[in-house]
Amino acid sequence: MPKSFDVEFNARAARGAPDHLDDRVGAFATMRARTWVAYQRSLGRRGEQLPADLADHVARVAAFADDVLGGSPADGRWVAASRTWTTTT
Repeated sequence: MPKSFDVEFNARAARGAPDHLDDRVGAFATMRARTWVAYQRSLGRRGEQLPADLADHVARVAAFADDVLGGSPADGRWVAASRTWTTTT
């Protein structure tokens, strides 16, 4: 799968797949923090289940994706409770 990311990023004249997702989206959370809060509020009670801090949410997504971008093992499994990858071997 990471090879397909390289192909896609290179096709779009990017600098290849990032080593870390945060390298590409790190400023996103800062730039969109107020929009995130407004979106949460617009949802009323349904918005309460969303993460309060967009930067924390982006960091969690990046932690999940970094191993995929970096070539996680084929038998890797995401353990949501600990927010880590593990292997069955």
